[in-house]
Amino acid sequence: MKKIFLLLLTLIFCSCNSGYDYKISDLESQKLKFDKLPQIVKEFFLSPQEFEKDKGGYIDLACLDQKCYYKLEVVKTSVGSWVSYVKLIDEKTGLSYYIDQGIPQPYIIHSEKLYLINQFNVFTTVEDFSTLEITCYNLKS
Repeated sequence: MKKIFLLLLTLIFCSCNSGYDYKISDLESQKLKFDKLPQIVKEFFLSPQEFEKDKGGYIDLACLDQKCYYKLEVVKTSVGSWVSYVKLIDEKTGLSYYIDQGIPQPYIIHSEKLYLINQFNVFTTVEDFSTLEITCYNLKS
């Protein structure tokens, strides 16, 4: 009986889906200084007004391409209403990406690349964007 219980328990844990296809931290990436960013990404930081929310603040996901097939989903912990992680979903391919909780927003997408900033409140605390270091991840297609 114990063996059957252990077998069933093992099957349950092995069959559980992680809920995402890739961890962002496992993707190919590079750190870029502000002056090495594509022009459209630089312009986003220099003129973010069009990405402001109606009630103040900025959007969580900025897709700078003409057609955007990405959306964000917040995954809560099993206990309470805390955020476990954020899932970036490519609606065109169905692929999803795990973004650790606590990564500063906004998440910027341009040409199948995800740009993540390395500090919070960049629009209100950074006076010189040339000091920004941004991590660029190559998304799977």
